[in-house]
Amino acid sequence: MFEVEAIGVERMTEALEFYSELLNEVHSNAPGSIGQEIRAEAMESDFSLQTALEYVVLDQLWGRQVDSDGNLAPRYKPDTVRKKIKLGHPADKLVNYTQAWTGRFYEHGVVIHADVWDDRLYFFKSNAYPHFQYIPDEYVGMTEENMAQYMEDMEQYVGNAQTQYIRDAIERSEYAEILDALKYLGAI
Repeated sequence: MFEVEAIGVERMTEALEFYSELLNEVHSNAPGSIGQEIRAEAMESDFSLQTALEYVVLDQLWGRQVDSDGNLAPRYKPDTVRKKIKLGHPADKLVNYTQAWTGRFYEHGVVIHADVWDDRLYFFKSNAYPHFQYIPDEYVGMTEENMAQYMEDMEQYVGNAQTQYIRDAIERSEYAEILDALKYLGAI
């Protein structure tokens, strides 16, 4: 009877060591670590790039009509304002430059490169349409407050990816039942 309990304690100790190592791997930012790989996948994900694009084009250029420094965008020419009135755009979107009103800049104008090792995004203006060459470079960057919010969004996204990785690793491990029981008891 004592041997059975000793084997149970030994398996539980192994399970806890496995769990501890798994947590260390997942939360590590060392190059080549699982944590760094999860973060890299998150930064290069469609969610990351789409979220960054929405901050630049929808929030800054369309919503607030500001550039990456927070400066108010220049005014449209009267002919463009008339075209926008005919298209039924709201009054607050008629005067200052937004470029989101055609949808072209949102779909083709901004190229985002994620540097996963430095945790940075780089924004480039595409030349998918000839008039994009006239758009100043500062219109394709992110304001400081949007970058801070974006980083919060990404931390949450990375945290969810780490949690999912931990769940999957536990489920595949030989210690799944022991660790599930310990989680149920609130021990881990």
